[in-house]
Amino acid sequence: MTHFFQPLDLTVNGEAKRFMKDMLTTWYSAEVQKQMESENSTVEIEVDLRLSMLKPLHVTWLVSGKAHCKRMAQSGNIRTSSRKDNLIT
Repeated sequence: MTHFFQPLDLTVNGEAKRFMKDMLTTWYSAEVQKQMESENSTVEIEVDLRLSMLKPLHVTWLVSGKAHCKRMAQSGNIRTSSRKDNLIT
């Protein structure tokens, strides 16, 4: 039903969500890896998820995400999806 009520989730929004999720996953795994390499013991790993830490990262990811979606649109990947779902006539 998503393709009827939220068609942009299949095109622009879906690609933006995937990009942001990938950026967060990459950053989070790098933080965990950093702590694992610095700690020789088996202590509990804590990643700083305070907004003061995440907001600057999020802004950077948004700017990168906009450029990514623009490249996807120029390559035709987003337009192809929208034509498939009859969003562009």
